[in-house]
Amino acid sequence: MAKSSAPTNDLQVTGRSPKLMPSQLTPENSGGLSQRSMLSSLPRYGCTLMSIAIGAAFIFGLNVTFSSSIPNMTVSGDISVMKNTSNNSNNDQCLDMDHGGNLDSLLDKADVVHLLAVPKAGGSSMKVFLAECLGKSFGSIVFDARKKLLDQLEMSKFNFMHVNIENQAVDLFRYSARNVLFIMTYRDETDRLGSAIKHVMGWVCQYGRHTVGPTGVTPRNRTEGNRMACVIDEEEFVEKIIRQKGSEIGGSTLGIFSCLFHGSLEENMPNLVMISMNQLNGLFKLISRKLSCPVEALRLSSSALAKNWDYYLRIKNGTEVEINEWLAHKLNFLESSLRLNENAGCQGKTRQMEDQILNCPNETIYNFYQAK
Repeated sequence: MAKSSAPTNDLQVTGRSPKLMPSQLTPENSGGLSQRSMLSSLPRYGCTLMSIAIGAAFIFGLNVTFSSSIPNMTVSGDISVMKNTSNNSNNDQCLDMDHGGNLDSLLDKADVVHLLAVPKAGGSSMKVFLAECLGKSFGSIVFDARKKLLDQLEMSKFNFMHVNIENQAVDLFRYSARNVLFIMTYRDETDRLGSAIKHVMGWVCQYGRHTVGPTGVTPRNRTEGNRMACVIDEEEFVEKIIRQKGSEIGGSTLGIFSCLFHGSLEENMPNLVMISMNQLNGLFKLISRKLSCPVEALRLSSSALAKNWDYYLRIKNGTEVEINEWLAHKLNFLESSLRLNENAGCQGKTRQMEDQILNCPNETIYNFYQAK
């Protein structure tokens, strides 16, 4: 977190240049003018200077933001649609990935660390990393907590859970001790949906089902050299797999980051780190150094699926379109056309949260919900 020095005497330290208090204005620090001469000059020149400044702004088309203090006048720049670059970025809540930095400090201070992952947002990488790094000494929050409570004396500091429904995270926030640190992954929902579609298609083609059961879809597989090609009818795949939100496709982050989720944050005030899936390797490195673990970086695709497969959808004119090309054309229309996010709530708050995460240099933020 950003550190600021306490004011010394009457000198106020701001994000810009130091601003002197009226009691500090002297002939030496006011450019040789006495207070009386400075004040007497204002009626003579003040209106003229302001008129010139305003006129120049209109003539040259400058977008000038005026505030009550002349030294704090700023000229606005272009604001990125995807990443807020304004001065109200709550940078004091952004976390770095440095050894000995603020995220490292949070990991040290917490007695328990719960790692939470929404579907297709780094959960498998997180789970395998902990298994490689800590062996059996890490816990699965869902399956191991009650059993280990009675079966063993020592409990895991690091624990993991795939968050598939909103209640799972909400219950943890409500019932966990105050010194528990939560680290939860974030991924843009549309990007997550595209990844989930490819993952589920792989299961349908290679196993004739998705991860939770039969689909009613008939894939047509063929051998092409040392690779396998799988073709599925587009309409069949869309209606029976995507529209039905089979398996990981149905794990919408907009449903998990719901009104209940946001309300729980305000009600329970958990110690919560939100981290972009793209920044997980930075987190892994911190944990590795802390625990003298040999594993520092990990990025996984599903180990259950063979890699020598290509996937196609056959559209109405008979053309076989590779799945990545198909998604490039249609991904941004699926959520609205198929009403996939019908259970979403408080999307405005979720989008504000996304802006805050993306505005941080490392796309990692602590207790975003306390930002003013």
